[in-house]
Amino acid sequence: MSPNIFDKVAPEQKVLLVGSFKTPSSELTLARENILKCAGSQDSLDFEQLERLQEVTIPSNKYDHIFVGLTPYDSELSPANLKQLISSLKPSGKIVYQVSANQEKANELESHFKLAGYIAVKSEVSNNDSSLFKFEACKPAYEVGASMKLSFKKKSVDNSKVSLWEAAEDELLNEDDLLEEEDLSKPTKDSLAKPDCGPAAKKKACKNCSCGLAEIEAAEALAEKPAVSTEKCEILLWKLLLG
Repeated sequence: MSPNIFDKVAPEQKVLLVGSFKTPSSELTLARENILKCAGSQDSLDFEQLERLQEVTIPSNKYDHIFVGLTPYDSELSPANLKQLISSLKPSGKIVYQVSANQEKANELESHFKLAGYIAVKSEVSNNDSSLFKFEACKPAYEVGASMKLSFKKKSVDNSKVSLWEAAEDELLNEDDLLEEEDLSKPTKDSLAKPDCGPAAKKKACKNCSCGLAEIEAAEALAEKPAVSTEKCEILLWKLLLG
């Protein structure tokens, strides 16, 4: 793990360093010295062994920073380890984890971080080794499982705004004052009838009339023809007889 990773540790902040029995003592000593340069006090640093995390009780909400995986080949963090460590972080506390893995395993670890409750989870591959991943994540600013009381107190009413609306309502016109006397009278059948716009067009029989209108039109047409005088009829009759 690069010594620069410890630069984010501020004076008097609490740090938990998680190593492995595989970690060389020289790496542990170097990490301890770099952390103490930033934190400034021996009391600011605690150490736990990764393989026995489940066997120990780590105080809750104690650490500002947790560093895991001093060498690439330390043991991996399990989902149970991640839940245990997030509990020991203070709200907004940070964890840095270095591990040797392929891309598929890195994606799986990222999911484990998120399921454990971490936020702002990000991973990056080492420039010198494509199989070395570094994870960084944060604990939310609130305690996991925390609750807060909801206030259902009614909001105060601005009386100045209420009086303004009341004044506006007083100035509104009464709709009935806009009506004339004839507007209030009940309409009659004649007033609702269609205005007389001239003689209505007479309906004509259709081509295949079956309602009797065609016969009526034929009778009216015969009645309108000029009558033939009796004298003319007699002359025509004699012509026919004399042939």
